[in-house]
Amino acid sequence: MDLPFPRVRVPSTPPRTAPVRLLLALPLFLCLGASCLPSADDGTADAPPRSVSDLDAGERERLADALAARSLDTAAEDPRLSSALALEAAGLARTDTSAAAMARLAEPHQIMEFDSGGEGLTSLLFSAHGRFLAGSTERGRVLVWDVYTGDTVFDEQAPGPVQELTLDWRSLLVAARTGDDVIVWDVDSGEEEARIDAAGGRGTAFVSSIRSSLIEAHFLALGSETGEVALWNTQGWEFDAEITVAEEPVSLMASSYSAALATLTDEGTLGLWDVATRQPLGRADLRDSGLTGRDFRFAPSALGPEDIAVASDEGVFIVSSDAVRSGDGPVNMPQYCSGVFCDKPSTRPSAHQRLDTPPGPAAQGNVRFLVTADRESGFEELTLWETPPGTVADYRPVESLPTARAVELVAAASTTTGLHVVAVASSGSGPALWDLSRDPYAPYLDEGSLTIALEARCVGAPVLLGPREWERELPDLAYEPVCVRIRDEQTTDTHGTTTGPTPPTPGPAAPTAD
Repeated sequence: MDLPFPRVRVPSTPPRTAPVRLLLALPLFLCLGASCLPSADDGTADAPPRSVSDLDAGERERLADALAARSLDTAAEDPRLSSALALEAAGLARTDTSAAAMARLAEPHQIMEFDSGGEGLTSLLFSAHGRFLAGSTERGRVLVWDVYTGDTVFDEQAPGPVQELTLDWRSLLVAARTGDDVIVWDVDSGEEEARIDAAGGRGTAFVSSIRSSLIEAHFLALGSETGEVALWNTQGWEFDAEITVAEEPVSLMASSYSAALATLTDEGTLGLWDVATRQPLGRADLRDSGLTGRDFRFAPSALGPEDIAVASDEGVFIVSSDAVRSGDGPVNMPQYCSGVFCDKPSTRPSAHQRLDTPPGPAAQGNVRFLVTADRESGFEELTLWETPPGTVADYRPVESLPTARAVELVAAASTTTGLHVVAVASSGSGPALWDLSRDPYAPYLDEGSLTIALEARCVGAPVLLGPREWERELPDLAYEPVCVRIRDEQTTDTHGTTTGPTPPTPGPAAPTAD
């Protein structure tokens, strides 16, 4: 299909996302570097690049020191490169310098900034597993960034301003609502998949129909002005069914790994729907819980966890989807442990929690944390909230971080580790990626603790050197980023496939500086 607007081609397609696992098994004795490698003068210039695993202990230590020192030197001017070099140094060996470089990452810090061409953003959200970050700009550009490398992997121009943006859970499709149209693109190919007449309204989300624990179909759910939600099958893009939700426009989000659809009216009526049966799973009027605000809306959430974050003109609230399903009574809570005290489910009261924060931007990463921007500080302060394991709706502020400019949008990534990765957008600039985590076990006094920290970051917030950066920093070594090596060596599943970070395709060597 010929598009009525120019296509902006991307030089390379994004790696496909995949779930990753926390690795806590064997210590790593990896090497990334070049200062200890043979030079062209010793007659080995034509030999193939050495693997990082071929380097001996002395080479690893010298390279670890060199990369870690460069990581510390570049922390202020290039945080993404600094983060990547710290991981590579930790993968080589534990030295005082590599431990110091990793210790910098053990406190809240900026990871990288993304390029939006100087345009302010109107929406910002993560993909389900945190690999990609998507945003739309004031002039209608739709962008997807790879948070592992900082690269822009998708850049398209919509025919008008984008009101809503959503990614499917596989991160291969992006849908933008602009005017009366919803445009769907394939992120891998950059091709337009569908253009749907949405006839006004709001609400856009990818959801899945699941029967007997198997995915039956994938849908794009679109809300209308009159409160119906239309389901469009992503296979062939045919209209499939309609769910009547309310008599007014509703916000939409996917819940529970996209297996249920959550709806929310401006007046605070929240519903959960089974996409397979088109039947309600539960409803709740948030005003019955003492909330008196208006303009209720979902806070951005990468995965739609069981605790749903809702914002309004009154503040930010946490809603338990278990409570929505079961009503106002107590909720049965299974015990994930063994022993005589854990053989029966316990109960917990249904609850909706109002956070002690003024109205403002908020986003949820997973069931354990969310982040808000404080209006009383001019939105120039981020607050991290956590809830203890095994509790519901008991979020407490644990970390505050001042920002240089007022925060307009915030998104939070869902990771399988305890890392708290958020994206923040200010006026007239591209988003910045931050890690708000604080590792209580730093400094890393031994190799084992450093290895655990490295593996956690390679799962929760990997930062990969690009092929050209690798060539510049580590000439004569085969392109093998440490986080990819960890994936390849320790996360091969029973079917012989691997999960975790996928490296960028190596390109031409970077030009050397004079």
